Amino acid sequence: QVGMTFASYLIYQRIMYVYTMVLQGKSITDASLDAGFSSSAHFADVNRRIFGISAKNITKDLIFKKIH
Repeated sequence: QVGMTFASYLIYQRIMYVYTMVLQGKSITDASLDAGFSSSAHFADVNRRIFGISAKNITKDLIFKKIH
C-alpha cells in the first residue's frame, strides 16, 4: 500500500531515523550504527543509492532545512 517492498520500506525508515538523530545532534556514525547499519560507510552507500545524497552533504542540508 505504500508503493514499495517491505525491505525497501525498512531501509527507508532506517535512513529517516538517521536523519532525525542527526538533526537532534548525534553524529552520522552513531546514528547509523543505532539505526542498524553495519557502519557509517554502509549507511553512506545505501543513502547515496536510494536518495543520491552523499553523507558529507547530509548534515549541511538537514541543518539548512531545520531553520524556518
